[in-house]
Amino acid sequence: MLGVMAPGPLSSPAPLPMAPVTLAAEGAAAANLRVGAHVLRWPTEAYAAGLDVLELQVPVPRPKGGTLTQWRRAAPGLAVNLKLDDTLWQAALSKAASGKGSADTHWLGLAVAALKPECLVLQPGGSLTPSANGRRRLSEGFAALRALGIAELAWQPAGVWEVLPALKFAAAERVRLVLDPLAQDDEAWEALVQSGQLPYLRVIAVGRQARISLGAYDRLLRRLEVLQPSCGSHRPLELVFEGHSGAKTAMQFKRFAQNPVADF
Repeated sequence: MLGVMAPGPLSSPAPLPMAPVTLAAEGAAAANLRVGAHVLRWPTEAYAAGLDVLELQVPVPRPKGGTLTQWRRAAPGLAVNLKLDDTLWQAALSKAASGKGSADTHWLGLAVAALKPECLVLQPGGSLTPSANGRRRLSEGFAALRALGIAELAWQPAGVWEVLPALKFAAAERVRLVLDPLAQDDEAWEALVQSGQLPYLRVIAVGRQARISLGAYDRLLRRLEVLQPSCGSHRPLELVFEGHSGAKTAMQFKRFAQNPVADF
């Protein structure tokens, strides 16, 4: 199943303004890497100066459209991905089934118009299994969200989904599969590389902790270098760190990726 791995210790990261990271795998063209974090509120200017992408999940009570517009104007160059909580996902499923909207789907439409997210990130519950009914409901939800005008969706399976069936289903549905690059075994990672699909990478276990080992950083960087050539150079890889210290961890990893031999 899609799992996580435990992190190790490291000294606290220091947030500094940084340029975009370039990965250059041996024998392959360089490609950009966009690094960011999962957050529950609009970040500070330091975040926009130091990181490239924002995964925003907006809790209840949800801000009005005007507030969302002000947020976006504060960081026009920051790539934004909007993560949906279960309430918004269920609202999308309900609209797909009945054709009727709700206050939640109305707010989601406002958020998409104001924030202009590049991608909607979905993490449905474990009840949506690989069964025929589970796949049908996922397909209906994807279609309802695409009706908002979002071209790209990222889906994080839960429950009994295995990596290989999830990869095939994601390809058939034209969605990006959310994976923790540190949690996959070598067989699963090789299957992803061979598929040529562009995943949505989220470091789950590490992002929930305040510290991460240099060994984990190095393993992460090596996996990105293996993956990058298979995805092509026309799209950047995106890497998001979860957790309370996700932004700090993302900044430290970005520093490491730019200079792995630096003294951390």
